[in-house]
Amino acid sequence: MEIVDQHRSRIAVLLTVYWNEDALKLENAIESVLNQHGVCVVCYLAIDGPVPKNIDQILTKYSDKIRVLRFEENRGLAKRLNDLLDAIDIKAFDFIARMDADDISTPDRFSKQVNYLNEHQDIDVLGTALVEIGEDGKKGFTKVLPACHEDLYYNFLFRCPVSHPTVMLRTRVFLGGYRYNERFLNTQDYELWMRLMADGFRFANLPDVCLRFSIGNGFYKRRGIRKVKNEIYVKVRAMFKLNLFSIKALIFIVAFFIIRVSPAFVQKIVYQRFR
Repeated sequence: MEIVDQHRSRIAVLLTVYWNEDALKLENAIESVLNQHGVCVVCYLAIDGPVPKNIDQILTKYSDKIRVLRFEENRGLAKRLNDLLDAIDIKAFDFIARMDADDISTPDRFSKQVNYLNEHQDIDVLGTALVEIGEDGKKGFTKVLPACHEDLYYNFLFRCPVSHPTVMLRTRVFLGGYRYNERFLNTQDYELWMRLMADGFRFANLPDVCLRFSIGNGFYKRRGIRKVKNEIYVKVRAMFKLNLFSIKALIFIVAFFIIRVSPAFVQKIVYQRFR
């Protein structure tokens, strides 16, 4: 693999933490960012409201290695990601990467993504494959999304084009004024991808597993009706903005709504069959 020139490729990695975060997983997540190979990484972490003592202890331990922004009120992921984007000097970086505070990036994740983006100047948003990790620490399903933009575009209504914790974006996306829409709970990434695709930005995925994705006990729990409405809204809007209207799409959206308001065990069965 080509060796990345870290003097040219600087990456800002954005994480957020809140009260329910697992301290050990947070420490492992931070370590996985700091131990990336062949790239220059600056880790920015937003504390979304009060956190317990063990989380504060972890953040104190890494205070000289990461940049921490503390917020007294819990306002959610989209708000805190926007706060981080507004606080950093985006022009000083080539790429912005995302990761959740309970996931682990492989040591070569960022170098693989930078190499791909350097070789494919037309791609603006790049995800990777991931492997799900259960509460027991065992590996589960490996999620590999389509690689090319056209497949991701025409299947946008049926699945999110990239897995948010694996994403790396060119800074030109955010320098263009794009931000997460804070109205959308749990769908802020999907809504942003819709706007970017509609405005001509191009997406891709690496087939390599570059992230260990933590599946918590609450992963399959039923979502609130507001979150379900947001998901449906984005899909309906995408039908028109991306010119994806069809009878098949309408049927899918109705079925999607029924599944999303079903009990957790139903969602788990459907997810495991059709992910």
